[in-house]
Amino acid sequence: MDAPDDYLHSADKLRGIIKYALVKGYDHLLKVDDDVFLYWDRVMANVPTADYVGSTTGPVAAQSTDKDWWKSTTAEYCSGMTYWLSKKAMQALSTSRAGSWAEDRWAGESLRRVGIRATIDPRYYIAPYTRTNPYISEEELAKPNDHLAIHALTPDQMRRLYSHELITRGREGA
Repeated sequence: MDAPDDYLHSADKLRGIIKYALVKGYDHLLKVDDDVFLYWDRVMANVPTADYVGSTTGPVAAQSTDKDWWKSTTAEYCSGMTYWLSKKAMQALSTSRAGSWAEDRWAGESLRRVGIRATIDPRYYIAPYTRTNPYISEEELAKPNDHLAIHALTPDQMRRLYSHELITRGREGA
């Protein structure tokens, strides 16, 4: 990657990843942070058809009694924890001018300028955190869920959840 490997150059790194994906002919890109657990089988069973899909920590439309309220909800941008980009979105970002150093904000602002809005899917779950603990609580992590991804986990939580998923699916040692 032709970008410094630090947090303040995350937008530059994303631009490099996008250029690589386009050169290699990818139709979709799933950007994932390193403190996110993916339920891979669930993610692959739910590849979106929209151009830009993820979660958000910003304001969204109020939830309704409709269980699929989020399918028509948009936000300013997707949280950098995990989001999908279509080929159309990648092409738009590959030629976008520089903006915020934060890749999630840069991507969202750039895509919005060309008419691509963020589609919110709450199954890309951001766990509540406190000022003293930025990670998901043990109690919440133990609850059954339909999440596609969870942010944020400690390395130990990540290992334990991965082992649990292997055992649950009968894939020990996989």
